[in-house]
Amino acid sequence: MLMTSFFFKNRKIHSASTSFASAPSDLSDPIGHGTHVAGVIAESTPGPIAINCATYVGYKKGKLPGAILATLGVAIPSFIIIFAISMFLEGFLEITWVARAFQGIKMAVGILILDAALKMIKKMKMKPLQMGILLASFFIIMLTNVLKLHLSSIVVMLTAVLVSVAFFLVEKGHGKEGQA
Repeated sequence: MLMTSFFFKNRKIHSASTSFASAPSDLSDPIGHGTHVAGVIAESTPGPIAINCATYVGYKKGKLPGAILATLGVAIPSFIIIFAISMFLEGFLEITWVARAFQGIKMAVGILILDAALKMIKKMKMKPLQMGILLASFFIIMLTNVLKLHLSSIVVMLTAVLVSVAFFLVEKGHGKEGQA
C-alpha cells in the first residue's frame, strides 16, 4: 500500500492506493512477466481521486468531450512512461539488490495493510456473527497462503458475503414471523 500525505491549508489528507506488489511472485503470464510487473504498473498509474477530479473538472469546463479529454490527459502520460519503463524492467529486476528491495517492499506493504485493517476493526462495532465471519475468512486466507493452496481470496470474500446475506435474510424472516 502506497501511503502519501498531502498538506493543504494546515490539514493533513491521506491518500492510499492498493498495492499489487504483495501478490505471490510465482504467478506469471505466458511471456514470463511476473506479478511484480503488474505491481509496478499499478503503483505508478493515477489513482481514483486524480481520475475523478479530472473527469469532474473536464465535465464542468467542456461537458462530455471535456470529461473524456481531461481523463485521458491524466491517464495517458502515466501509460506512456510505464510502457517505456517496462521495456527495461525485466533486466532491472534481475539485479540482486533490486530484487531484494522488492521483497522488502512486499513485507512493508503487508504490514501497512495489516495495520490499517486492525485500526478499522477496532473502530467497528461487530456482532458475534460478523466477528466469526471475519475471523473464519482471515484464517482460511492465511491457511491458503501458508499451505500454498490454490484458492482465490476473492472466492473466500464472496463466500463470506453469501453467508452474511443468508444470515441476514433468515434473521429478517424470523423478525416478520414474530410480528405476525
